[in-house]
Amino acid sequence: MPVIGVISDTHLDAATPDLMDALSAHLSDVTTILHAGDVTHPVVLDEIEAHGWRVLAVQGNMDLHPGLASLPQIRLLDFGGVRVGLCHGWGRSGDIRTRVLGRFNGDRPGIMVYGHTHQADDRVEAGVRFLNPGSPTDRRFAPFCSLGRLYIPSDGDLNQVRFEIVRL
Repeated sequence: MPVIGVISDTHLDAATPDLMDALSAHLSDVTTILHAGDVTHPVVLDEIEAHGWRVLAVQGNMDLHPGLASLPQIRLLDFGGVRVGLCHGWGRSGDIRTRVLGRFNGDRPGIMVYGHTHQADDRVEAGVRFLNPGSPTDRRFAPFCSLGRLYIPSDGDLNQVRFEIVRL
């Protein structure tokens, strides 16, 4: 079953040894990492990619560096027939899932990956599975730092998708 790394809210000016150690320890078997925004500096993405990972990222509300201006606000990806939406999110956490899904204008993904809250989450609402990896570098309001491992079955069966929240 292919595995995709999922991170968000790194909030760094450089890929620190702690971040790279966490990625190496928990995502060494993946080729693609989704970054759900708040990178804050493009060198972070460059350094992750220099270690051999393909990074698909979106802009977060803190991604003000001009080098991140080309990142899209949303992405709709297809992994073996499983449609995955990627959007950072904004505002209060209470209705964040409704807001990020609304950015897709009715083109609903089966999986919606988002960030912003720094709180790892895995839940189904309105027929969509919402996944938040938390932050590997900044607990903020969360009890722990974390990242995610997204397992997508090769047959595209949405019911067999698994998401593992890795506490760091």
